[in-house]
Amino acid sequence: MNMRPFYPIYLVVLLLFHVSCKQAGRDLVHTVSDFGIPISCISPSQGNDSTFFIGFENGDIMKINIITNSRTTINAGNNRIYDICAENDTTLLAGIRNEGVKRILNGVIKQKYYIRNPLDTTKLTDSFAAYTIQMDTDRFYFATSSGIYTLNKNECETAPLLHPYYRPENHSLFHFGVNHMLVNRTNIYAATSDSGLIVLNTNSPKYRKKLIDREISHLYPYNDSILYASSSDLIYKINIKQPVERQKFAPIKNDSRGIFAYLVDRLDGKQREWTLTSTEMKYKDKNGVSSLQLSGKLSSSYKNYVFKGKDFILLACHNNLYIFPSHQNPKGESNNVIAVCTNQSSRLCYFITMDNKLYSVGGEDNRARIIGDLSLTIREKPVRFHAGKKYLWLITNNSLYKINPGNAAISREIGLSGSGAKRELGKKIDFRSIHEDRESLLLGTRNYLLRVKFVNDGIIQIDSIPTGKSANVDFSDLYITDISGQYFASMKHGIFELNAKDSLEKIPGSDAIGEIRRFIEEDNRFIYLYTSEGIYEWGKYGKDFRRFPGINSKSVSTVYYGNKSSYIIGYRGIERIPLDSASVLCLVDEHLDITVDEAAIAEVADKSFLFTGTPIGLYKYGENNDLILIEMPVKSYTVLYLALFITGIVAVVIIVNLLYFHRKRRIKKKLKRCGEKITENVKKGIGNELMRKKEELDDKLKSVNILGTLRLEKEVNDFVIRVEEGLLKRNEIIDSIKILINRKIKEIDDIIGKNGCQDEWEDIRSGKAKIGDDRNNEYSIDYSLGLLSRILEFERNCLKKVMITQKMTAQQKKDFEDLNNIFITGKGSKTGEEEKRNRIKSKCEELLNKYREELYELKLKSNAKKTYVVLLLISGKFDNADVEETMNFNRVSDVRYTVHEELKQKTNRNALLEQLFENTKPKK
Repeated sequence: MNMRPFYPIYLVVLLLFHVSCKQAGRDLVHTVSDFGIPISCISPSQGNDSTFFIGFENGDIMKINIITNSRTTINAGNNRIYDICAENDTTLLAGIRNEGVKRILNGVIKQKYYIRNPLDTTKLTDSFAAYTIQMDTDRFYFATSSGIYTLNKNECETAPLLHPYYRPENHSLFHFGVNHMLVNRTNIYAATSDSGLIVLNTNSPKYRKKLIDREISHLYPYNDSILYASSSDLIYKINIKQPVERQKFAPIKNDSRGIFAYLVDRLDGKQREWTLTSTEMKYKDKNGVSSLQLSGKLSSSYKNYVFKGKDFILLACHNNLYIFPSHQNPKGESNNVIAVCTNQSSRLCYFITMDNKLYSVGGEDNRARIIGDLSLTIREKPVRFHAGKKYLWLITNNSLYKINPGNAAISREIGLSGSGAKRELGKKIDFRSIHEDRESLLLGTRNYLLRVKFVNDGIIQIDSIPTGKSANVDFSDLYITDISGQYFASMKHGIFELNAKDSLEKIPGSDAIGEIRRFIEEDNRFIYLYTSEGIYEWGKYGKDFRRFPGINSKSVSTVYYGNKSSYIIGYRGIERIPLDSASVLCLVDEHLDITVDEAAIAEVADKSFLFTGTPIGLYKYGENNDLILIEMPVKSYTVLYLALFITGIVAVVIIVNLLYFHRKRRIKKKLKRCGEKITENVKKGIGNELMRKKEELDDKLKSVNILGTLRLEKEVNDFVIRVEEGLLKRNEIIDSIKILINRKIKEIDDIIGKNGCQDEWEDIRSGKAKIGDDRNNEYSIDYSLGLLSRILEFERNCLKKVMITQKMTAQQKKDFEDLNNIFITGKGSKTGEEEKRNRIKSKCEELLNKYREELYELKLKSNAKKTYVVLLLISGKFDNADVEETMNFNRVSDVRYTVHEELKQKTNRNALLEQLFENTKPKK
């Protein structure tokens, strides 16, 4: 089979496949807080990666910890805060619009600084703004609305005057804005509004070098050698290690909406780019692109609206504070890990992604393998994922799933009514914890503890385990949060132990240590607990509870125990707490931008590291604080997509072929039916043209391609209509043609009767007799149309020739000669002219009436002067001047031209009109 006709289809399928497989642009992971008033700047604190200072339009400053969400506010002035510099944990310097610089100690304003008025150095003023404040080991640098100033640190408390450092000497205005400033070792990079980007040297105050001759809005150092400078439409990359004279810069990006900032860093071995425009934050790495449309348009009047910290990028936009984690996931659901568990004996980690796939990874490996697609879509958020002896068990709020770790086969074992589960319960279950005990599962819920027994992988019994008589627990709010061996943690009622009578007995005093959220670790002597009050050590034999100090439980989601420390999984990020039997030694904050659900955390058997599932991917986190991203199996997906693509191509080819041959067969049937109808009438002299068209369509059908069948079928459908209508209405057509032929023959007979030419006409006219009443004889539509065509051709050619060659009669010549004689006599006197004019008019009326029929086509009676002029011009003996003088008519040339143009349109002219035609040609 010739495959070339199918090439367009293959291209379309390939395009559709590419579009369907391509990941759509994903929104950036972020949080946003509305503070109710415009935020004007963001600055870091000293020594705490999760604490920042926020300046507001109304002059307030807020210290905020984005992990604990603790907030402290002070008032620094009455105008916009442009920048804040934290000298240490207790001291701030704030740049304020029209209020200069203020020093704040423990929330109280201690000092206000001034500058000398550049236009009158005898006067001091605080009516300026410090846009950017930076410091090195010895002094502070202030980029202000009037240039750059400095202040030695040892002068902060004694000298309220800032020292001028840079301002063009010939600048005649008070205002010389420095939008942004970066102090890098001995160099100061100043982004000015009037002079572009200037580099200064701290060791040579007079050193000046212009790098970019345009206004720069933002500066960002990538590392010790690269600086990025953003203008409204370009980004410049500058090598700051080379001597200034040899520095080169080049635009690397353009955005029509206006570039506000460009930030670059590396994470997990890959470079990441953040581009901020007036309305959008865009992220790009090797995995793709993510972006977020901002709630409003950024104001160019602010200077420090964006700050990149260790784990976050903070952005101020009107009243909103956006917080972007450094870890982002352009790949989407295929990297969003929602559930993780480990098999303690095999050290295999199993995890599920948002796109409903099951993976595994070995404890020593950094690359996962795909097991398969889960046939059931998990619609509820996972609560816990557990690796049992034979199966994987996943609980959501109201369902228990069993998963085969070998082939990803999944079944819903327990669920609500109508969920399709093997065992359905009629009310909300609210699963919270899971534990495997011999041949059964223990499932902790909000209201009770369930024991599910299995025989040959099938459920035979579901029992609720009661509390003992001494427990005296409200059974409607038990809320079992975790299970460790024979012990059960409840949210509000402490710890329970499963006794020999298979009932829950409460551990005395366990309800006084806060809400118990999970068992961290159990050994022969102690159980470690994580509660709402922190971490507790419980001596099982002494029944005493000892609290480890220093844990802020408000920011902690869960806790896992390692060999040398506890891993604190916060609502933002991971913290590590080294422990001994006495106290918490220190608190280490790491990777605060990672968000982890409790169902997506699992520890390995030797407690050396955790597997943590995040919206960005699966990570390994260990004692050395490294966060190692597990690679996803790209090759497996490539093979899968390739197989799907090939299968799709084969399926499409088969379907297209079936449609192609079905359409050809349908067209062939239509043409066959038309042929039968046409053949029947061709025998009677009808439909020759239709048969030729049918044969043409038959030829097209033999070589038509797939796309051509659509066009050919439309053409055949039109042909079918033409056949049906043409054959059914042939009687009406024949009658119409006969009427037209009879009328034309009568018209030509009248003319031929007066002018001769009968011999040439008779041969054509005799054909009329051959059109009989029998419309199906051989002289039907085709013959009638042919006869009509011959008559019209004779009318155009032969008849016209005969009439033009006809001459004027002797009488006509005499009559017009008399008119000429009248015209040339009586010339000389006014009376003679008037008499001649009247005689001419009278003669013209006589000629008009006498030759009315010959002159009929002119229809001259409506205009007397025109009639006279025309008749005088017939003989051609009088020129325009003679006629104008005699007839007192001054538009003869116009009449001559008009008459000639009218006569050019006539087709049946007699000799008189022909003479008029020849003699009215305008003179050149």
